[in-house]
Amino acid sequence: MRFDKATISRRRFLKRAVAAGMFGLAACYPFFIERYIVLTNLYRVPVPHLPKVFSGFRIVHLTDFHYGFLMPMRVIRNVIARANGITRDVTVCTGDYVHERNSTGQIDVVWPHLAELNAPGGVFSVLGNHDHWASTERSLYWLERTGQSLHHSASPIVRDGHRIWLAGVGDYWEDHRNLDESLRDIPDAECRIVLAHNPDTADTVHESRIDLTARVKAECCLPG
Repeated sequence: MRFDKATISRRRFLKRAVAAGMFGLAACYPFFIERYIVLTNLYRVPVPHLPKVFSGFRIVHLTDFHYGFLMPMRVIRNVIARANGITRDVTVCTGDYVHERNSTGQIDVVWPHLAELNAPGGVFSVLGNHDHWASTERSLYWLERTGQSLHHSASPIVRDGHRIWLAGVGDYWEDHRNLDESLRDIPDAECRIVLAHNPDTADTVHESRIDLTARVKAECCLPG
């Protein structure tokens, strides 16, 4: 069989085109496909100072929706519906609900849907850096309006006369304060679970004990 140069050139071109196409698909996968694959992960987390009556206490944790150009509302609404369908005691959210800057448009669209989150023990939320970059004032407004705000504050969860505490702190980049400020009203012997957007917050200087920091995207189940 005889091959001329034109045939070989065409074959090389086709091989290179196929290789380039496969590379393009691989490069696009994280941006246009993987970001829409939502998994529910279950972790059993040992927590110091957790009262026995809270053994098996379930926390659904949502974070980093980044509603905007690459994250449509249909995906977020699906996540909210799935979270509301999970057996849970409380739901917590740790920021970056929008992706825009210097605008309230995305904030006013996403928060009425976040207001649909529910849990028997309540829904508790803090802000991330993108929420501040969009509009601190408007983001705080929606935190308060939905009744989810844990902004630089703490709230007890009571079960059979025993308590654990959820405490919310500000974003490490845009709203950081000493963690002791958010924990100051919690009795020393009682369990403290801190909500923070940026994991670097846990490494900042503070004197108060922290038993668990909620930052990982997960559903948590606390064993005894």
